[in-house]
Amino acid sequence: MSTQVRTPIVELDAVSKRFGTHQALHEVSLTVASGSTVGVVGESGSGKSTLARIVAGLERPDSGMVLVGGKPLPRRGRRLREARRGIGFVFQDPYASLDPRFTVEQIVGEPLRAHGLWREGGRERVLELLDAVGMGGVSPDGYPGEFSGGQRQRLCVARALAARPDLVICDEPTSALDVSVQAQILNLLQDLQDSLQVSYLFITHDLNVVRRIADEVVVVRDGRVREHGSARRVIGEPRDPYTRALLDAMPGRALLDAGRSGGSAADGPVPAPSASPAERPVGKPAGTPTGRSAGTPTGTPTGRSAGTPTGTPTGQSAGTPTGTPTGQSAGTPTGRSAEKSTGTAAL
Repeated sequence: MSTQVRTPIVELDAVSKRFGTHQALHEVSLTVASGSTVGVVGESGSGKSTLARIVAGLERPDSGMVLVGGKPLPRRGRRLREARRGIGFVFQDPYASLDPRFTVEQIVGEPLRAHGLWREGGRERVLELLDAVGMGGVSPDGYPGEFSGGQRQRLCVARALAARPDLVICDEPTSALDVSVQAQILNLLQDLQDSLQVSYLFITHDLNVVRRIADEVVVVRDGRVREHGSARRVIGEPRDPYTRALLDAMPGRALLDAGRSGGSAADGPVPAPSASPAERPVGKPAGTPTGRSAGTPTGTPTGRSAGTPTGTPTGQSAGTPTGTPTGQSAGTPTGRSAEKSTGTAAL
C-alpha cells in the first residue's frame, strides 16, 4: 500500500450519469494520485462500475469533469485513444475477458498493437511482463484454456500494464477467484505498484480487500458518495450508517475488528502460489510446476482491430460496455505473502 501522495493522475469533479430514469452517479468527486490506490466500495448497482467506465472513457458523463493528467478526457477520436493508452483495465472475470482463440503473446501484447507500439520490441516486452506477473515459465504461444483462473488473471494484469499506463482500473479483479488465489493476486498488484509506482482505481464490494490494498476509500450507494477518507479512518472509524452496515455484514468482521485493535494489513500468512490447487493449470496433475503451459493446442488465432482501448476484452469493440460482474467469493484473505514477484524492475 502506497503512502506517498503525488501529483493527481485522474480527477473527477461532480460527475453525474443517468441511464433513462436511473441516476447511476450523482455529483461524484474523487482524485487518484500518482502511486496511490483509491478503493471504490458499494453493493451491486451502487454505480461503482459506471464510475470506472467513465474514467476509462467507455462512458461519457452527463455533467461534471474528468481530468486525466490535468487535462479534460477527450470525448472521441485520436486524442481519446491516446488518453486511453495511459489507462489499463483489469476485469472481474478472467474467463470471459480472454479470447480462447488468442495466444498468450497476442493477449498480453494487444495494447502494444492497438497503440502502434509492437514494433518497438513487442515480443521482448511480453516476456518481461510474463516474468513480472510470475508467469515467466509460460510459453508465449500457449492459449488461455491451459491455465487456471488465477493464472488467467495474471495474464490480464500483464495486458493492463503492457503500454506502461499511469492508472490501472481494477473492476472486482479478485471476486471470481478462490480465496487463496485472491491473496496472491492482491500481493501481485501491491508488488507491481511498489516497483512501477502505478496508480489503481480499485472497484470492489469487499471492505476486507480495501483494507488490504487501498490508501483512500470512497463508499458509494445509489450513485452518491456516502463516505470518503483514508482507508484506516473509514474502516476503523466509519461515520456513515451505510458504511457501518457494510462492515457489520462482512463475513470477515472479526478480522476487521482485529485491525481496529492495532493489527496490520501485513499480519498473517498467505499460501505460496505452488500450494494452491486452484493455481494449477487446467488438466494438469498434482505436482506439475505452476506457471508451465501444457503444450500449445492447434488452432489459428484471429486478428484484432487497432482501435480497441487498452484492457478491453478481446473480441469486443472499443467503447462496448463490458459484462455485468458474475459472482463473488465467499470470503476475503488477509495478510500478505513475503514472496515478491520477480522481474518487475525491468518494467
